[in-house]
Amino acid sequence: MKEVILIVEDDFGIRETVTDLIHTLGYLTMEAQNGEEALQLINLKKPHLIISDIMMPRMDGIELLSRLKSDKSFCTIPIIMLTAKADFETQLNTFRIGADGYVKKPFDLRELAYKIRNLINLRNNLLRSQVDVEQSHDPEWEFILKLNQFLEVHIHDISLEGIALLMKMSTSGLQKKLKKYSSQSFQDYVRIFKLSKAKSHLESGDCNVSEAAEKAGFKSLSSFSKSFKEQFGYSPKEMII
Repeated sequence: MKEVILIVEDDFGIRETVTDLIHTLGYLTMEAQNGEEALQLINLKKPHLIISDIMMPRMDGIELLSRLKSDKSFCTIPIIMLTAKADFETQLNTFRIGADGYVKKPFDLRELAYKIRNLINLRNNLLRSQVDVEQSHDPEWEFILKLNQFLEVHIHDISLEGIALLMKMSTSGLQKKLKKYSSQSFQDYVRIFKLSKAKSHLESGDCNVSEAAEKAGFKSLSSFSKSFKEQFGYSPKEMII
């Protein structure tokens, strides 16, 4: 089933542009002109990702973000804030509330496309890692869970050859199956897996940036910080302010 992305934007032209982009990426869309309309749609059908403007009538994006992140039924939905308010305090405030990405207007469609794909892939990877293999006979889920378990155990020395050996597969077989099930290369899948682990460590409040990077298997702090910002749209330091 295709993922559904909700676009919350009062400007018709921008809403149409973002909708067209999402369709080219292969996802479905829902549209709302403000936060109130968005909440009504979300209660009818839970989207896989939300892209929301900040400045809107009736209910703005900040209030929508706050309501969703404080609701246990919807707090796990990734949310990208799309806004012309480019000041640092506004950006930082959205991250404190729980935004997963931030794109400034006027925006580059390629940047938005990367953030959409990355957050959808990250969400799917995290969901798959939580599935109990004993309760699922789906070979796709069983494969992903088994892979995630090996990545977790060997997070400091992950290699394609080593993981393929543990999975009792050839390297080409592992790559083909992973591509089929996740639409990602082995390298991209491991990168997102490790970044999601680091993000979880930072969210727990028990680690500083260096410790989170080390626990997630990153050998270079600068490389970790760069990859983290590319993935989530903000630096790891901003999560512990």
